[in-house]
Amino acid sequence: MFYDLSFKILMLLFIFILFMCFSIEPAYSKILGIGVVDLPTDFKFENNNKNAKMALKYIEGVKVKPDQIFSFNKTVGKRTIAQGFYEGLSGSGGYYYKDVGGGVCATATAIHRAVINSGLKVVERHKHLYGAIYAPDGDDAAVDWDANWDYKFKNTSKDIITIRTIETDTFVAVYFETLGEKDYNVEIYINGTILDSSKEYEKAYIEDEKVFVPLRNVIEKLNGEISWNDLNKTITIKYNNTEITLQIGRTTYIKNGETFSMEFFPRIENNRTYVPLEFLIEGLGVKVNWGEKEGGKVLYLEENFYE
Repeated sequence: MFYDLSFKILMLLFIFILFMCFSIEPAYSKILGIGVVDLPTDFKFENNNKNAKMALKYIEGVKVKPDQIFSFNKTVGKRTIAQGFYEGLSGSGGYYYKDVGGGVCATATAIHRAVINSGLKVVERHKHLYGAIYAPDGDDAAVDWDANWDYKFKNTSKDIITIRTIETDTFVAVYFETLGEKDYNVEIYINGTILDSSKEYEKAYIEDEKVFVPLRNVIEKLNGEISWNDLNKTITIKYNNTEITLQIGRTTYIKNGETFSMEFFPRIENNRTYVPLEFLIEGLGVKVNWGEKEGGKVLYLEENFYE
């Protein structure tokens, strides 16, 4: 009896240790690379654009393990009406024919660009004979079920990759997430008042030595105006004499009619838009001073009335 009791205690202790090991330190995602494809605006490609977006639904959330090979055809499957695809146009260079699923090559191209931007290995890729209108630089990826044309890449990283997607009326995008750690030990003071960070999804954080901030919270505390267009996934900011439009998934933004670029694209996490701190400094001219606290960073943001 004593033996049985001791064994049960040891088992409970073992289970408790396992629980603590796997639950104390949560894993957070970080972005490895992104690929964006602008959709054609000609009305004849309307169903093509629908098919490109439908293909996104089949790859969203797919996980690719280290050394595993991803196959577009295997993941998306045969493009049929029953699978939700439309009769679009296939071909290139003005030579088109009706084809159910025509247009999914735009999604394959977005994957290819994400692979290249992530430094992963392309295993199989085909190109359109006469090019693709959405890939003027020739970085397209053609897929065809019947011809057995596939797009494949190998996850050469040491982490599991999760495929994520973005769709708007004007473009489709694919990006890769890997499990990583976010450091939330960051405090932000705006004009002397601390930014409310009682909720973790509203906090600033450090990832890969870059600080990301919750855009709406910061802009409103800086007495600026911010609006969201869900159709195009665009954000418009009015701050002092500056008007900026930026778009989820894009590393470029428009400031008072001029186009500028930033290293990282705006991202949505827990229904909040995050941008790199550099955007506030370079795009809006916000004054930023750094401070230190035990185990973390303190940011002091002030309006720049001279911008």
